[in-house]
Amino acid sequence: MSRLFLSNNGEPAIERNELLVSYSYTDRGQLQEVLDATGQVVRNFGYTEEGYLKRHQLASGAVREYEWARYTFPEKRPTPRRADGTPYRLPPLLEPQPDHEWRVVRHWGSDGEEYQFEYNLEEGETLVTDGLGRIDRYFWGPLYDVYKHVDALGNCWQAEIVAGQLVKRTDPQGGEWRYSYDDIGRLIETRDPLGRSERISYLRHWALPVQVTDRAGRTRRYGYDAHGNLLWEQDPLGRSTQYQYNPEGRVTHVTDALEKTKHLGWNTRGQLLSYRDCSNNQTLYHYDLYGRLSESINARGEQTHFRYDARGYLIESERPDGRIDRYEVDTAGQLTRYIDPAQKKLQFRYDLSGRMVERLDAMGHSVRFRYDAYGRLLQLTNENNESYRFGWDKLDRLIAQEDLDGSGRIYEYDVLDGVTSLTHVPSPHEQAPLSENAPATRTTPIRHDFERDAIGRLLSKRTEDGITDYSYDTADNLLSIIFTNNQGEKQQLEYTYDPVGQLLSETNSAGLLQYRYDELGNLQTLTLPDQRNINYLYYGSGHLHQINLDGRVISDFERDAVHDEVMRTQGSLITRTRYDKSGRLSGKAIHYRDAPAEVLPLLDKTYRYDASDNLIAEVLTQTQRRSLGDIAADDTAHLEQIIGHFHRSSHTGKSYTGSNRYGYDPNEQLQNTHQSRPNWQATQVEDFKYDKAGNLFDGPKLHGLIKHNRVLVYQDKRYRYDRFGRLCEKRIGSNWVQHFEYDAEQRLICVDQYRSGERERVMFRYDPLGRRISKEVYQSDHSEPRQRVLFHWQGLRLLQEIQSGLSSLYVYTSPKSYEPLARIDGGYGKESIQHFHTNLAGQPEQLTDESGGTIWRSDYCGWGEIREQWQDQRESREQNLRNQGQYHDREIGLHYNTYRFYDPSIGHFTQPDPIGLSGGINFYQYAPNSISFVDPLGLAYDPISALLELGFTGVEQTQSGGLDYRNSNALYTEKNINPVVTIEYTGDYALDAQAANTKAGLNQKSTPRGYVWHHVDDYNAQTNRGTMQLVKQTAHLGITHNGGVSQYAAVTGKRYTHPARFSKGAKPCP
Repeated sequence: MSRLFLSNNGEPAIERNELLVSYSYTDRGQLQEVLDATGQVVRNFGYTEEGYLKRHQLASGAVREYEWARYTFPEKRPTPRRADGTPYRLPPLLEPQPDHEWRVVRHWGSDGEEYQFEYNLEEGETLVTDGLGRIDRYFWGPLYDVYKHVDALGNCWQAEIVAGQLVKRTDPQGGEWRYSYDDIGRLIETRDPLGRSERISYLRHWALPVQVTDRAGRTRRYGYDAHGNLLWEQDPLGRSTQYQYNPEGRVTHVTDALEKTKHLGWNTRGQLLSYRDCSNNQTLYHYDLYGRLSESINARGEQTHFRYDARGYLIESERPDGRIDRYEVDTAGQLTRYIDPAQKKLQFRYDLSGRMVERLDAMGHSVRFRYDAYGRLLQLTNENNESYRFGWDKLDRLIAQEDLDGSGRIYEYDVLDGVTSLTHVPSPHEQAPLSENAPATRTTPIRHDFERDAIGRLLSKRTEDGITDYSYDTADNLLSIIFTNNQGEKQQLEYTYDPVGQLLSETNSAGLLQYRYDELGNLQTLTLPDQRNINYLYYGSGHLHQINLDGRVISDFERDAVHDEVMRTQGSLITRTRYDKSGRLSGKAIHYRDAPAEVLPLLDKTYRYDASDNLIAEVLTQTQRRSLGDIAADDTAHLEQIIGHFHRSSHTGKSYTGSNRYGYDPNEQLQNTHQSRPNWQATQVEDFKYDKAGNLFDGPKLHGLIKHNRVLVYQDKRYRYDRFGRLCEKRIGSNWVQHFEYDAEQRLICVDQYRSGERERVMFRYDPLGRRISKEVYQSDHSEPRQRVLFHWQGLRLLQEIQSGLSSLYVYTSPKSYEPLARIDGGYGKESIQHFHTNLAGQPEQLTDESGGTIWRSDYCGWGEIREQWQDQRESREQNLRNQGQYHDREIGLHYNTYRFYDPSIGHFTQPDPIGLSGGINFYQYAPNSISFVDPLGLAYDPISALLELGFTGVEQTQSGGLDYRNSNALYTEKNINPVVTIEYTGDYALDAQAANTKAGLNQKSTPRGYVWHHVDDYNAQTNRGTMQLVKQTAHLGITHNGGVSQYAAVTGKRYTHPARFSKGAKPCP
């Protein structure tokens, strides 16, 4: 097969051609070999004497073989029937048909996978037995429609199929899904096991829906032109989106509910050439002769270039500043080496079936994977040669996981694959106490039991501490969560929603929170329990340009052509932001808001990076005073007063330059820091050493390892963990001992500590979502706390704290961000606004009041511990926010991080990751470094790093924490298939995948083996649409990220389900 290039003058003459792929055949005309553009054999085939496929070999070397047997047709076959029960009258056959057929009776592969097939043609039954002895039975009708499947555990899935249409599906627990069709076979109604109905009406002659009414009676409407192109769609709130097309049927204009229009330009090949947003900012795309993306130019003029090998695989991507990422791909199309712009290498090794078996990081440390013949992971061995082990049931469901120390988890399931129990098994090993009065640790398992309804929704969770009940509306929106403890005391959360499923209110420990949205679904107003309003103003399609409190401006924002922030107001101050050619933050400058242009900034921060994007230097230039020239005397005095207030924490009376410098090892782990300030006697230096698994250790050992990833000794600190891997005891020096206690949800509830002979107890309480709602500090044996702090939440962000009766309200840089913007102290009508100034990772460095005066300032050690801080003596409130999503508990020296606690002195969490291996293979690791990485929920380190560890490059993280695989090597690359499509969300993984498969041009309902459809986090609540990307399963499963499904759930309250599933499929997007 060749590619033909026509002459440029439009004549049909062929200017040149180029070989793409070539094929060779046997003497009987059967395909024998497939060779790629370089002449490399990528597939070969062998056949039986009868002409049936006997074997084929993949480019990786894996071989698949088949054994065939001849079957004679039975004399009588069942008669196919129509929906009304009448038999089909098949047309007469034009020629005699054979009385037999050949069927595969055995299939096996070079990796040990094996299946045997037994057929009963008279009864329409097939038995499939694999090499593990698992048996699946399939029953099929006269048209070979499978109407019953008995799986390897004996669960029976039944389907009623009439005239080739599925009319009823019954799951093993009796739940029925019913389907109705119109006269021309279009699906018009789906009824679930709870009796809820979804209805669809269509254009008269086309299978194009004009109205879809969901289970809650909410209706979406659609209009089309004479060619079937979608012209408009309207959501249940009446908000419309309109589309215009060019003569080839490609969308050229998209006009949203605010009548703002986006423009798309295409070439004759159907490739996107330009995208201009409603703010008139344009992104351009260029392609090479083969139709591959060769260049993208964003609205800031930054150019990214892509280069490919002769087979079409990406081998180089050049960033706007000229740095180059390189990729090496083997014959099978698998990434074997990634070389970053700093020439650091990640290497990957695969088995013959394409499963990764080893990953080597930039320092040569190895992570190994071992599978069984059926692709199930049996063992995962980390860099320290310690292993996780896994057990699976007959349906390939994970039933047991053994962790590094012998502790683990046991899972039980219902027939719909819903987890019904989770048991945490303690380790058989006990660590010796650090003190004489250390309490005994738990030795028995911790069990959680779950109850679900007929469609798999969680109804209740039972633990040793009590029962949590969940209720839903007819649209599957979560209405309430009620926790009842063993004493009968209740905690309740309640929610309400609008007709498109957007959250309207939440009742929690703070009272009633109310939400109002603009026409595009952007949060417009958050109404607090005391009726104050935090308002968000946007431009374009949802770019934030102001946050105010009841009209009182907290911050105004200005943005550049790609909508990155370039300026924000902060009371009397302005912060201006600069970027380099690659879009990295290169500097910040804090100015007095009304200062003339010739006045230097109060503080200028300049950032420098290495070739791997690690921050290597911050230069801080502080201006104390300068000649103000011809500025009026009154203005001069005022400026000097502002300068003095801003710098009153600096302990110096003149301008100065300070710096923070950072060094990294090849794995981007923080290796050293050098911090200097004029008022310090010497440069502050830190040096860090790590074992192969990234654990911080103390001492001169060059090849030491931290067993089970648990730091036991660091400087003057000693750590002890219980049998579940939780920190249970900590000794600091000789006079401070802490003991930690946990509840049935493994949340820290009590710290008993003894310091210099004094006893103190710190108690924590949580709401039904696991958010901490109070902290109480007790001195010695006093029955009343000496300090009580209450915490209120908006979603999973800290909204407010009340300490000693003093209220502080937190505002963040956007409705989805965890980077603090402002703290509002005081109640209604008595507010004072304090403004946060943060570092590159969003960590607060300075807090200023409305006049620009500093009231708090800090410098940090390498892993987030305070090195030095200053606070205005007139300020009674403590500033406890640290890394994004973290709150410093001064009493115990740890940071609360939503789902667990973080110890900034060792850069590790104190408890294993609640999401297990989904957060990485080191349960305690925060990140390679805390200078550039963030983890607001305390659940997982950077997903891009996790993907690189798995051999996937080019994935980009979106602003809301999602993943975009568009330019990655994880994207599906088969010819003539579009792996990026837009669909309408259904609330059902299987139906979404079917729609995406169709739009992609796959011409099949099933997703290609080894791939999964990723829901990009661009879900549009108004149109109920979003982007899907077809990516490798191994680049998706276990990679924690925000996705369109979580956005859909947040807007609608629905949990995605599998109602269209008849057999098991790939696991879903989060």
